[in-house]
Amino acid sequence: MSTKRFEVVLYNQMVRDRVEQGRHHRFLDDSWADLHHEEFEAEDENDARGKAERRFPKNVGYVIVDVVKIEG
Repeated sequence: MSTKRFEVVLYNQMVRDRVEQGRHHRFLDDSWADLHHEEFEAEDENDARGKAERRFPKNVGYVIVDVVKIEG
């Protein structure tokens, strides 16, 4: 199998909650309250999601909104 490129769209809920309260997260930039687009090389969408979840874990507030194959 060949790897493909995927874009993973995500944000951090903990940062979003603090920004809404007028506060800041202790370690992460306020920009994580907004959507971020990260690229991953993977076999398929599930593999890309798994790689994203390992790099941006749910237990520290990351929420994956979408995974899209990059054509080309």
